[in-house]
Amino acid sequence: MLNTVGPVPLIGEGLGAEILQRADSPYEWGPGWHGYVKRYENNLAFNGVRQTISYGVASAFHEDYRYFASTDQSAWRRVRHALVSTFTARYADGSNGFSAASVASVVGASGISSLWGPRSWQNMGYMAQNASLTFAQTAAFNVIREFLPNILGRPRK
Repeated sequence: MLNTVGPVPLIGEGLGAEILQRADSPYEWGPGWHGYVKRYENNLAFNGVRQTISYGVASAFHEDYRYFASTDQSAWRRVRHALVSTFTARYADGSNGFSAASVASVVGASGISSLWGPRSWQNMGYMAQNASLTFAQTAAFNVIREFLPNILGRPRK
């Protein structure tokens, strides 16, 4: 539930809306407070759809798609682990493998959000771009989660 309405998504989606506001994307929503609110609401709705799909698919396939920090000491291996974790999940037997939940949720939310968005979003190119950007954001966030304890001087669990 915190992945949908907790402080991280509420703040993160607000920052994302500000980036889109400065880029005037989508242009149909225009500048000003009204445009920002539409972008913020859209980001929250996208995240809600993504989290709902993630939960459903993960339940069906018994996936734990949470981020688990690397146990490695090498910085490069930790970065690689964080990037690969964008597309992997842990299973009940302790193994890691492809995460249908992580991929289906991004692709599904990109498609569904194009339905309520402006006309410029209602095409496969937009959906592919949106999914790619979401995967990139997730990967970047995983790298931050991997190294933030070191930056803050906290021991890794």
